[in-house]
Amino acid sequence: VSGLQPHDLLQRQQMNAAIQSREGYTTSSDEIFGSTKAGNDVEKMLEEANETEEAVNLRAASLECNDIEAADDYLADIKDGIGDTAVTLILLADMHGWSFEECIQAAYDEIKGRTGTMRDGVFIKDGKEGK
Repeated sequence: VSGLQPHDLLQRQQMNAAIQSREGYTTSSDEIFGSTKAGNDVEKMLEEANETEEAVNLRAASLECNDIEAADDYLADIKDGIGDTAVTLILLADMHGWSFEECIQAAYDEIKGRTGTMRDGVFIKDGKEGK
């Protein structure tokens, strides 16, 4: 974990503790997201993911135009969007009785043995070309 300062490690530890304990998420989820229904939480997750995608696309367009200042301005939106999306996923996992870590492990277990190649920044699974 090179390059991290002590305060970065502390923030990471605090975030990990918050994720594991979910303290604050339950009450804040009602305030922030306004629902405890899984369908509505999925809608909120998609909304946050779409906002993140929009910021990523706007940053890419700014970089294509060599507008570095505008592109850099979108970084905060991207970071916020990733965080907001992660929180909605943590809440959705919790709603189904899983930890976020369990979900990550399930995804890893499913993909760990996959083989393929990277093409233009996209992973193409063996046997899936042209599909």
